[in-house]
Formats: sequence, structure tokens, C-alpha cells
Amino acid sequence: MFELLPESTGACLGFKLSGKVTEEERNAMLPRLDEAITAHGKINLLYLMVDFEGWDDCGAVGDDEGRKTNDESVHRILRRSSFSFIQY
Repeated sequence: MFELLPESTGACLGFKLSGKVTEEERNAMLPRLDEAITAHGKINLLYLMVDFEGWDDCGAVGDDEGRKTNDESVHRILRRSSFSFIQY
């Protein structure tokens, strides 16, 4: 699941990623990024990964050619996750 956090405002967007993220969920989020970049120029991103299992398909990471989101449009990115330690 890829969901916008309710605390998101203006140029600061937070997303919670959990389980397997699908290409459809990712594509539904991209217009929000474009809107924020158009309105504010640069944005700050928070990715909160809780029980995140990765992308459902390699296509979810896909080609972003032509998107507004790039290194020049993102001011800061914070990624937070919870990991379980593997015991051998």
C-alpha cells in the first residue's frame, strides 16, 4: 500500500509504504508529487516504511522519463523504516 499521510502540507509530502506496493498505487501517487513541484518548485519527502515488503513488480519502479520529479525538484528526502533483525 502507498498512501499519503494526512499531515502532508504544501511542499512537504509524507507517504506510508506497507506490504507490497503495486504499480497502480505508485502511479496514483505521482500526480500529487507533480502538483506539489509545480506549486512550490522544490519539495520535501518523507517515506515511512512500515512492514514494507517491496514492489509488487519491477514495473512499479518503472521509467520516470518526462516526470517532474527528479533530483533538482526534491529538496530533502527522509526514509524511515522498521526492520526486524535476522537471527541465524
